[in-house]
Amino acid sequence: PGAKNPSAAYEAMVAIAQLLAKHFNADLFDGERSALTQQTIEHERQQIVDFEYRQKVAAKKQALS
Repeated sequence: PGAKNPSAAYEAMVAIAQLLAKHFNADLFDGERSALTQQTIEHERQQIVDFEYRQKVAAKKQALS
């Protein structure tokens, strides 16, 4: 929450994190301290899409009030 475009912010963050991990030969972990897998990244992308949808619905409801 807070980013003007959450999907773009997440994509940039993942790309930079992967680049840094490759450069430093490091591992990436998620918020639960488990290895960051492609499946985890896809799950987080879906959560962001769901968040963006809920925000649009809430904004429409507020505009109609």
